[in-house]
Amino acid sequence: MDIIIISSIDWSTQWQMHHQLSMSLINSGNRVLFIENTGIRSPKIKDATRIINRIRSWYLSTKGFRSEHDNLFIYSPLIFPFPQSIFFTWINFFILNRSLKYWSKALNFHEDVIISFLPSLLSQKLIKKVFPKLSIYYCANDMFVKFSNVKKLQLIEDIFFSNVDMVFVISDTLQKRAENKSNSVFYFPPGVDFNKFNNQNTAPHTIPSDIKGVKTTIVGYIGALTEVLDQDLLLFLADELRSVTFILIGPKHCDTRRLEKIDNILLLGKKEHDQIPFYVRSFDVALIPYVCNSFTNSVYPCKLNEYLAVGIPVVSTNLNEITRYCQDYGHVVTIAKNYNEFLKGVKKIKTIDAHVQKRIEAARLNSWDNRFSDIYSIINKSVKERHIQESNWKNILINYYHRSKTGIRILFFSITASYAIVFYTPFLWYLSNPLISNIPASNSDVIVIFGGHGEFDYKNFSFQDRVKDAIKLYNSGYSDNIIVSSGKTYEITMINALLKDNKVPSSSIIIDKGASNTYKSANQVIKILNNRNWKSALLITSKYHAKRATLVWAHHTPEIYAFSPSLEGGSNNTLKWGATLKEVKVVIYEYTALLYYWIIGRIS
Repeated sequence: MDIIIISSIDWSTQWQMHHQLSMSLINSGNRVLFIENTGIRSPKIKDATRIINRIRSWYLSTKGFRSEHDNLFIYSPLIFPFPQSIFFTWINFFILNRSLKYWSKALNFHEDVIISFLPSLLSQKLIKKVFPKLSIYYCANDMFVKFSNVKKLQLIEDIFFSNVDMVFVISDTLQKRAENKSNSVFYFPPGVDFNKFNNQNTAPHTIPSDIKGVKTTIVGYIGALTEVLDQDLLLFLADELRSVTFILIGPKHCDTRRLEKIDNILLLGKKEHDQIPFYVRSFDVALIPYVCNSFTNSVYPCKLNEYLAVGIPVVSTNLNEITRYCQDYGHVVTIAKNYNEFLKGVKKIKTIDAHVQKRIEAARLNSWDNRFSDIYSIINKSVKERHIQESNWKNILINYYHRSKTGIRILFFSITASYAIVFYTPFLWYLSNPLISNIPASNSDVIVIFGGHGEFDYKNFSFQDRVKDAIKLYNSGYSDNIIVSSGKTYEITMINALLKDNKVPSSSIIIDKGASNTYKSANQVIKILNNRNWKSALLITSKYHAKRATLVWAHHTPEIYAFSPSLEGGSNNTLKWGATLKEVKVVIYEYTALLYYWIIGRIS
């Protein structure tokens, strides 16, 4: 098989499950493309070294690609470091997709399986485009929990849970989350390279040169020094156990200056993974001193089984996965709920060695060989099932056509029925009735004529009709004042001329220019009314626009009573069959505008 691994780390990072999985896959006869971390957050100053290394890797490779081992290829993509931006995600997708397409053609790489450790938008787009036989999300931690927009990012991850063919998780907490979105979730925590750590052929007295001079009891920790490390706990232990040397092995990714000041704490930095077993065998007690929070409670510490494979005692804070481990494999780890319990645990077990074989057996059961055997079995089974489906393509194709015909019939019937209902029944009459005013005219301070606002293909009917309505109300004595509001100069000119032709004096006409929509018209007219201390208005507009105009007015200035009077003699109460396309468009437009105005808070 040809397998792509979308990694959440770079290949040069300290040895982790990503490396184990890649090596096991190529040792099983597969070809693997390992795509280095494309990120889930924007870079920070502390990432400068990693960025420089990525650029160096690009220039030392062939367009970002290099061969690490036989059948193992590393891709170090140069992309824009804004993984949460939709715009840059599209650009990065174009870069990655183009590079992968050329590289795949060059090596005849078929992309049978994609295993992604990243749930990012970029990963999801890439999987959707490649469309492998099998897609897997290997959820190795709750990586979004520390982000300020955690809910948005977890929603993206939930979509990924749903869209991939299967999900692998490393902890019980992650398993519960994934099972809410996927029916194919498997628990595969990290495993230990058991033979490397439990190799009895290696002389047990082989001690690394940089700790040969340590003659005291050694309490050790292996792993990256990050913010999950409880430095206060380590300082407490070092102060209480002055005769003990605490050795921390791993790259620094946080401020460790407080630890470096303590005489009996040694920070030895990053070591090659092949050297780690020699250090662990030198420990008298091993630690998992993590702070307990939502992030660490979703983590399965890789170092746990590495410690146990050597047989040394382990003391850990009460992480969820450590508790589960002890439930499954017995009391092989001392779990501490507070600093004093941790201290007692270290003091107690450094003198007790009765559970060595029990620890080793627990680690043996959690060896990476056992873990990978289960992983590979599931992958093989799923890929074979898809091969069977492909070989049965005739039946599948016929079924697709049958479904397609049924879908076309349903679609045709739905369109025909909808057309008949809208254009040949009273449906639109019922739908439009709430938009139309049935309130009779009454005396008011002013008559307001709303002109057309320039909406696409919606002219608000003709302004001539609205002028006739206004003149009718004026001549009937409902008001002595008329405001003309429109964003169209020619419309204002025509309305003004028509009013004067019908003997409305200039002193009774107020012109309001520049309003480009209903909301602006209402705002500008309300200012005029407030300046003149007018408290009521008759709104003259098209019958379907009446509801929106009235609601905007009421929301903005409820103290001024304004409404659109019914001037059709109650004709809108008469049942009407059928509708024109123009009426359908206007009614749809008005309901859409009402929804939009409600969402943005222009009406209530």
